[in-house]
Amino acid sequence: MKAYICGAVILLLLSACSQDSIFEGISQDSSKDTKIEQARIDLDSSKYDQVISDLSTIYTTAALDRNVGQLLASAYMGKAGIDLTIFVANSTSSGINPFDILASMISSPEVTIEEGREYISSTLMPSILGYIITADETLQVMAEKGKATPDDKIQLGFASATHFILFMGNATKYDLMPINTAAYKYSNLSGVGPYNYVVVTTSGGIPSYQQDLMNINNAVIAFSKAYPKPNEMKDRLNDFLYDVLSSALGTTSGVTVTDELIMECTSTGLYKYAQSLAK
Repeated sequence: MKAYICGAVILLLLSACSQDSIFEGISQDSSKDTKIEQARIDLDSSKYDQVISDLSTIYTTAALDRNVGQLLASAYMGKAGIDLTIFVANSTSSGINPFDILASMISSPEVTIEEGREYISSTLMPSILGYIITADETLQVMAEKGKATPDDKIQLGFASATHFILFMGNATKYDLMPINTAAYKYSNLSGVGPYNYVVVTTSGGIPSYQQDLMNINNAVIAFSKAYPKPNEMKDRLNDFLYDVLSSALGTTSGVTVTDELIMECTSTGLYKYAQSLAK
C-alpha cells in the first residue's frame, strides 16, 4: 500500500443506552471495529475502492472517528497514485528542486512522461484532483475537530502539498498540465497570467492554495514537536514552503512563517512562483 504507510514510515524512520439495547450496541461496535480492521488489511493490498466503499457507510463528521477518517483519507490518496515512499527516498537527495521532490510522490500511472518532463492530461486531472481534495478535506475536518494526531497533521501536509502542485499544473489550462520543473521549463507558461491562479471563495473563506500552505506549515511544526531530532522529510517540506514564499513574497530563509504571512500570498504570487519553475 502506498499512502497508508505514511504513519508507519514516519515512525520507523524517525525512531445512556437501555438494558435492552446493550447487546445491540456491542454488536454495532464490533461490526465497526471489524470494518476498520479489514480496511487496514485492504489498504495494505491497495484495494482502495473496497476501503472507500466499506468505510463511507460508517464515516460521519458529526461523530467523527479518527481511525475511519485517517483510513479513508489514505485510500483516496492511494486512488490518486500518491506514493510517500518515493518522497522518503528523494528527501535525502541534494540538488533537486523542492517542487520536484514533493511532486515525485505523484506516481499515478496516468502521469505522462516525455524525456523527463511529467504531465497529467487535462482529461484526467479532474479525477486525480478530486481524490486529493477528498483526502485533504477528510484530514482537514479531523484537524478542525481536534481529532488529528501529529502524524495525521503530517499526512495532511503531504496531501496539501500534492493538491498545491496539482492546482498549479491545472491552472495552466494546457492539454498536458505540468507537474515537474522540466515540464514547466518546456511549457514556458506562454499565455498564462496571474488570473489563471484566481480562486473564487465563499464569504469568510480563503483560497485553497493558502490553506494548502498553512497545512504544510502545520505539518512542519508537527514534525518538530513529535520528532524533534533532525530529519530530512521535515526539512524538504520546509524547503518547499520557503521556495513558494520566497518567489511569491520575497521571503528569506529564517523568517517565521505564520498564517498571516501566508495570507499575503495571492494569485499574483503564485504566478511568480510558476515563473520561477519555468526558468
